[in-house]
Amino acid sequence: AAAAPKQRRTVSVADADYRAKRLVYLHVDVEVHGGADAGLLQLSGTARDFSGAQLGDDFDEYVKPKPDARWNMHVDALCHGLLPTDRRLTSADPVTKVWPRFVAWAEAKVGAKGGGKVGCFVWWNGVSCDLECMHKIVDIEHYEELRWPANIPYSFDPCAITYLKGCAWHKHCHEDDHGAGLESVYEHVFQRPLENAHSSIADCRGQESLRRRLA
Repeated sequence: AAAAPKQRRTVSVADADYRAKRLVYLHVDVEVHGGADAGLLQLSGTARDFSGAQLGDDFDEYVKPKPDARWNMHVDALCHGLLPTDRRLTSADPVTKVWPRFVAWAEAKVGAKGGGKVGCFVWWNGVSCDLECMHKIVDIEHYEELRWPANIPYSFDPCAITYLKGCAWHKHCHEDDHGAGLESVYEHVFQRPLENAHSSIADCRGQESLRRRLA
């Protein structure tokens, strides 16, 4: 007999946890130096429970670049303004010390598996930047030395919603050709610029405000 056709998923993989209000949203953003071997300069996060209440302190640390880091000085200066001589970088710890502190921060917000909460990473247009950078650090450069935070099975990119024609922001972003960058969408929605944009902690807080507006 012919195999039954696969049913098309019509709800999110996180639907059960969403409906049960078990999700903890961990908004994450990174800043990187340019060049072919882009590396981490700043790693930030802010956590919210299902109701939108902030869960303790934010995470915000700079990362000392590797000695052989390759830079795109013009792009980096225009984007986040972090350059090799910046004291925030030269006095920072390397990623092998910063990342475990980020893991501890994230796991403290979500709690242990079976404790009633599960985590969801949120990153604006993050697959091509934030996730790629973090994957490179954990799964390639420091494989078996570093690990991902536990009990965070989900991720969500609010930027992807703007591509749906039913989204209130679709016309501004894609038909009027303003783009779906975080700064542009934030200013369109809130009618004011995103303060300190391209500092990763400011971007975390900006995308968190947009996610709540989408909810």
